[in-house]
Amino acid sequence: MTSLNLNALTENAARLGARLQETLSEQTRDLSLRASGSTYLDNPEDKVKNIGRQLDSNSDREKLEAMKRLIALISKGRNVSEFFAQVVKNVASHNLEIRKLVYIYLLHYAEQEPDLALLSINTFQKDLSDPNPLIRAMALRVLSGIKVPMIGSIVMLAIKKCAADISPYVRKAAALAIPKLYHLDSTHQPELIKVISTLLRDQSPLSLGSVAIAFEAICPTRLDLLHQHYRRLCRTLIDMDEWGQVDLINLLVRYARVMLPRPIPSTEAGSSSGFEVDRDLKLLISSSEPLFQSNNSAVGVHQNASE
Repeated sequence: MTSLNLNALTENAARLGARLQETLSEQTRDLSLRASGSTYLDNPEDKVKNIGRQLDSNSDREKLEAMKRLIALISKGRNVSEFFAQVVKNVASHNLEIRKLVYIYLLHYAEQEPDLALLSINTFQKDLSDPNPLIRAMALRVLSGIKVPMIGSIVMLAIKKCAADISPYVRKAAALAIPKLYHLDSTHQPELIKVISTLLRDQSPLSLGSVAIAFEAICPTRLDLLHQHYRRLCRTLIDMDEWGQVDLINLLVRYARVMLPRPIPSTEAGSSSGFEVDRDLKLLISSSEPLFQSNNSAVGVHQNASE
């Protein structure tokens, strides 16, 4: 018994370590910005007026200060779209910190200024191959946020590229971009379904919740695509983040209701439940049970609703 408990603890520790390694960087990406940017939350009007001049400066230090002030203003709910043309010129900056902040700004305003965003589309495409996975993911998010149907094919190619990325963070961005492209141009649906089919093979818990969202948005009736992945997805539930668990549970429960045989009265003496339950349904139930201990109440609510 002691040996079994030790093995179980070792396995759980290994799985937790793998999960933490994948999610820690994602969850803490903005901490340095928040810590260093707190001094920019108080923005006297004279300093706001200097932002345009700083953005056009040759000094990276001044550009970085301007971008930090802009992000601080956005966080306070202020409209700073007037600086879009000056900000977008800095998307190709050699300074990584400036580029990160530029992309955060563009993510906020790209939908409002699609024509100006199009001027830097070549840079966005180039950044899909950047060594930094955050830049690659942000480039795709901006591309997919430009609501101009004429670039649908470019966004499709970008999604395909990012869906095969080595980083689960970038693959997650690819999954989240799929519904955006579909709503922009539904003629890409067949290609998007192929990408979803590829992403369903993903071994990383980080991206699978977003893949479930894409599946429900693009091809909710194609439950046949889940056949070969169902058991692995059930076993992956415990390793996912809470909101990803909600999205995947909804999908797996719908699959079980449509594709799996219903429990039938048991004819065996001594049956504890009185029903014979399909082994794949048992797998879903057993994989879901630990989620009742989730810190996110939404997981428990969806669990109860699915029963």
